[in-house]
Amino acid sequence: MRFDPVVELRPSVSAAGYDGLRVEIPNPVASDEEIDEQIDNLRRNFAELSVVERAAADDDHVTIDIEATHGDEPVPGLTTTDYDYLLGSGAVVPEIDENLRGASVGDEIEFTADHPDPEEEPLQFSITVKEVKEAVLPDLDDEFAKANSEFETVEDLRSDMADRMNTMRTQEANMAVQQNTAEALAGLVTDEIPESMIENEINARIQDLVQRLQQQGMDVGAYLDAVGQTAETLAAEFREPAEQAVKVDLALRSVADLQGLVPDDDRIDEVIAEMAGPSGQDPDELKARLAEVGQISALRADLAKQAAMEWLTDNVELADENGEAIDREALEFPARGAEEDSEEEE
Repeated sequence: MRFDPVVELRPSVSAAGYDGLRVEIPNPVASDEEIDEQIDNLRRNFAELSVVERAAADDDHVTIDIEATHGDEPVPGLTTTDYDYLLGSGAVVPEIDENLRGASVGDEIEFTADHPDPEEEPLQFSITVKEVKEAVLPDLDDEFAKANSEFETVEDLRSDMADRMNTMRTQEANMAVQQNTAEALAGLVTDEIPESMIENEINARIQDLVQRLQQQGMDVGAYLDAVGQTAETLAAEFREPAEQAVKVDLALRSVADLQGLVPDDDRIDEVIAEMAGPSGQDPDELKARLAEVGQISALRADLAKQAAMEWLTDNVELADENGEAIDREALEFPARGAEEDSEEEE
């Protein structure tokens, strides 16, 4: 009796439209309003509280007596007097804000709030408003900047705040370019993906999780119990991202073929030489070992996919949440350090 091995071939997929992708990312440049808000947050740290005789509004400090019960029993930690609550903070439970807005001194408010456990009955709250104080922010002038920051002027303080915000937003935007381009590319794939490829990706993700847990000294069974999952529900949770990852893999291979980005043998030799360099290995010996275990084709595929992703991220149309086009130069990080070094040299 003879058995012929069955090898499942990786399918080719269509990624029609890849050369006209439009990707939404966070705007890497902070608006004047966003910078103003951060400056105001700094001012709030030095605000003075002043008692007011009006209804409570967001950002007010409201002194309240609060009592929470579940059934007929008081809820530990949610029953106290003279509690200073920042209206609009969303602290304690979200329902407090909506019930305190517009309340005045002397008002007694009763309402229900969802229990953290959805299986439990709602919590009952009783609140008495005792005092309303508004935060009076200090004037935004050079004296404020000198007293509360490392800068001499408001202009310098604002400029530094903008640079810090733009650096953070630029990092977020660059990460979003990669992630959202991959998601958009996966969305172009309408071909049916072999179930075996999805299952293999799910298993790889589970094995990766198991290894990370073991490195932390954790047992996978204990982890599943702690997060309220089973092996089956974990696999189901991984299914959607696994299918998307397979689509991205196949689509990148397709783009690499169409754009002529698959590396030739000379490029493979260059990369292997770079890999061998740090450890002093002989490139030819390393290449032979890679070929022996069938890794040359995997290396070629990885380089092709990397080149395809670089091509895509360089060519996709970028827009912010409002649909406004984003200039790629805005994705370059602010050169704060270089500017400071230049000033010091002068």
